[in-house]
Amino acid sequence: GAQAQSAHIGPTSGLRNVPGYSRSGADTILLDPATHKAFDDYWKNWAINRRRAGATQCTAAELYEVMVKAVDQTPGLPQQTKDAMAFRLHKELFSDLNLQPGQLIDLPYRNIPPVVP
Repeated sequence: GAQAQSAHIGPTSGLRNVPGYSRSGADTILLDPATHKAFDDYWKNWAINRRRAGATQCTAAELYEVMVKAVDQTPGLPQQTKDAMAFRLHKELFSDLNLQPGQLIDLPYRNIPPVVP
């Protein structure tokens, strides 16, 4: 944990309700803690903001897009690693889990209520 952490390429909290998803069987990559945090912070902030806006679900395509952005914005990752992560994420979502791009999945952070204007 101090030197390297196992980062799930597809977010466990967003995929846990998808039939066939297995956290222990999902693809991971070893990242140093700061890189792992930078990767996770991007998509977590997105999910929290979606919850605050009142959304409870997103499409598989939306999740894929935000996760690719999370990978792309993560400092310190070589482009080859970013490309491999995006490829594996696509395979995990649309092949391994057999999700369709428009298929709805639950957003994580059920404890975040919508912000009332």
